[in-house]
Amino acid sequence: MTSLGFASFDTKLYVGPIRDLTSVDCVLEAVELFRSTRDRAHAVNMLRQANLTGNYWSGISVKRLLSAIEMARQDPEAVAESLMSSVKELIA
Repeated sequence: MTSLGFASFDTKLYVGPIRDLTSVDCVLEAVELFRSTRDRAHAVNMLRQANLTGNYWSGISVKRLLSAIEMARQDPEAVAESLMSSVKELIA
């Protein structure tokens, strides 16, 4: 989590639940997972094409999404693909 700018978990922040791909896109932008806006848009489109829209996100908290993002960050050559794989595992 230090790569997200958090040195520890001593701060409480209220963050609304993930509701849709727009929320996911906002989180992806905030954590700067992708090198460019184009790369981020490509990843969001991959999630959309995989039909990971609407109600799919209702059971996923921001904390769980951040964990998936950190797993995706471990594969710099295929971040979007790794993110999609990690996100699919959140519901499984």
